[in-house]
Amino acid sequence: MTLSHAYKGFIDMLPLNKPKLLAISISVLLAACSSGGTDQTTEDDATYSLKGTVPGTLIEAFCEDGRYFSTHSDQSAPRSRHPFELELPVGLSCRLVMTTGEDTPDALVTPIGFSRQEKSSIAFKGSDDVDLGHVALVLGADPGCSFVPPAPTYDLDCNGTQDVPVYLKIESDGFEIITSVSDPLDDDRDYLVDAYEDDDKDGIPNCKDDNSGSNDYDGDGIENEYDVDDDNDGILDAEDDEDYSDEDHDKAGSAPIFTNDEPTMGRLLVATQCAQCHGTDGFSRTEIDSIAGEERSELLEETIEDANKPGELMGFHGGVYMRLTPELEAIADYLSTQ
Repeated sequence: MTLSHAYKGFIDMLPLNKPKLLAISISVLLAACSSGGTDQTTEDDATYSLKGTVPGTLIEAFCEDGRYFSTHSDQSAPRSRHPFELELPVGLSCRLVMTTGEDTPDALVTPIGFSRQEKSSIAFKGSDDVDLGHVALVLGADPGCSFVPPAPTYDLDCNGTQDVPVYLKIESDGFEIITSVSDPLDDDRDYLVDAYEDDDKDGIPNCKDDNSGSNDYDGDGIENEYDVDDDNDGILDAEDDEDYSDEDHDKAGSAPIFTNDEPTMGRLLVATQCAQCHGTDGFSRTEIDSIAGEERSELLEETIEDANKPGELMGFHGGVYMRLTPELEAIADYLSTQ
């Protein structure tokens, strides 16, 4: 297991007892992955406000029934840190994604996660207005993807998406963090919504690709018959004259969404400390080896050995994994069962 030193600060997000640890084109305007703000709420909808400050950024919310909401932080307000405010339906599970440098070569997509005590997730529900405070994002593409040295540090595969979420600590009782084993908006559980995956490997994220030949027109991970806005143009299908689909939407929004389960400490540690190099759940998506399914004893031995080699990236842990600890055992227990 390796960890770039650029991620060391992220380890502190989990206060465990450990060392510091779609382009939809034709005649429909693109909404998801775009600059168009949307509002699909009605007078009967109960909403709450998700607000904060973040410099020059597109803020997008992808929600469990296929609804999509977006806004931009306000760069015109004098002496401000670029405030934003997004109205979301109460009780609707959503995922938040922020993009800096939108439509420029330096664009960087950053998934946003949330943490409270031992819980961390990209899925959330709100019931009361929530102020996220100032969101400190990296403001551009990883320079290591353009020239060497240095090597990439926060976008190791150089796909314009930050490898791990920026986690925000949440204290509000009106904000629920949702942990789950199965999440249709994040099918491979890599903490990036499927809308920003690149399933056909053509260099274009699903939500900007032409997915009209599939059963998921907007590439958000929700099949059309269950998606209340299956082209992500910000207009509900029942009201959309230019909707791609002629299918019956009677089932829209009724598909089972989650298999809920509290994650083990081992899974949380893998997701926060191993995923950027070895992949979520230990299944690597880069040239770095996968470590899922290895023998528990080998995982323990190799980790401690590598952590004691100054030339290894594991050395950046600064002694955290140079000896047998309950955290290291929890990681080995989890990975060996994958």
